[in-house]
Amino acid sequence: MASPVGDSYSVESGKPIFGGWSGKVAHVWIILGQSNASGRADLSDAPIGTNPGPISGVNIFKRSTLTTGVGAWKPLTVSNNQYDLRGQFGSELQMMKMAAAKYYSSGDSSVHLIKIAKGGTSLAVDWADGSAIRNSVINDHLLPALSDLSNNFDVVKVHGVYWDQGEADAETLSYSQNYQANLSDFIAAIRSAVGVSLLPFVVRRMNVSAAGLPYLSNVIAAQDAVASVDPNSHLTDEAWSHVGDNLHLDGAAQNNQGNVVFNLLESISSGFIHKA
Repeated sequence: MASPVGDSYSVESGKPIFGGWSGKVAHVWIILGQSNASGRADLSDAPIGTNPGPISGVNIFKRSTLTTGVGAWKPLTVSNNQYDLRGQFGSELQMMKMAAAKYYSSGDSSVHLIKIAKGGTSLAVDWADGSAIRNSVINDHLLPALSDLSNNFDVVKVHGVYWDQGEADAETLSYSQNYQANLSDFIAAIRSAVGVSLLPFVVRRMNVSAAGLPYLSNVIAAQDAVASVDPNSHLTDEAWSHVGDNLHLDGAAQNNQGNVVFNLLESISSGFIHKA
């Protein structure tokens, strides 16, 4: 028996099923990371047409919280764009606005976002293998979301992952020293879960002027090293502005990141076919 959850449905077994869209091609983007991935930008700076939303043709896979509840597809709005529930935004609004403009076609194709981000989390501990967050990312978001799309679309195309994280690891020496190995391991785990070995992974290179991060240079060096040895990992290194704390990107910077990441992924491919 199916019961409505937002604009989608879930079944008694707990497996989410798709509802409300009849497109043949599902286009998917993934955003992961900590507070700058979640977003700390003021909604007054949200891209035109995204606040309060929804953005036509764009759906986000959400649970009740990051680690609880059954996931379901819902129209993307500023009230469900982040698990931190701060009434703010990140790069996702501009990215999905651009994605919808290019790929959304009623009855033919639709745009899908899987976004898991939590402020203050480290790759060394919170996103590590066996952690609650990584388990949620893979087993409660990526696998059920992609399986659901595969059951309801002829083709599922995954365009890539945007990873915005590193500040928490720059606070602890050992975390920063292990960042390269941990990031490489994390990228491999996400590619394996998605089922695309060449899946593009875009990383925002930490800004050298970010405040209060004693081991920031180690994290930046690790990001550079990963990108240098992995041809499918890419860095963005944009001029940035912040919300006043010299740490969190403001609206202008987040919207620019959305532009840059979307265009970078588009320059690589028009999506990689996910095979369930």
